[in-house]
Amino acid sequence: MLFIIEWNDAAFRNRNIHKNAIITAIQAFNGCQPFQRNLSTITGSTNAAPSESIFIISDTRNNDKVQIAEDIVKYLRETFFQRNRISLGRVYEIQATRKGFFEVREDRDVF
Repeated sequence: MLFIIEWNDAAFRNRNIHKNAIITAIQAFNGCQPFQRNLSTITGSTNAAPSESIFIISDTRNNDKVQIAEDIVKYLRETFFQRNRISLGRVYEIQATRKGFFEVREDRDVF
């Protein structure tokens, strides 16, 4: 499952919240890691910096990926959501349901 955040960078300055605090909180969940792609060049392959917007959620021994995503959204909402304040961004979950088919869900009022 992909957990994708479309950040509203202007809101961070407005609300005095650091993006890294949210990224660190997301990565603290077991089964969640930032997406990192390898870049191929003429001289070989190198790793790009981990994404700040795309996270991969995998099943763990104790929880499946859907539950982990729900737990992350719940935590973010409880920790960072402020009613009547500009949103820090949008959160999407994308899951392959079967070959060639994807389910996309947007979570609202997360932060």
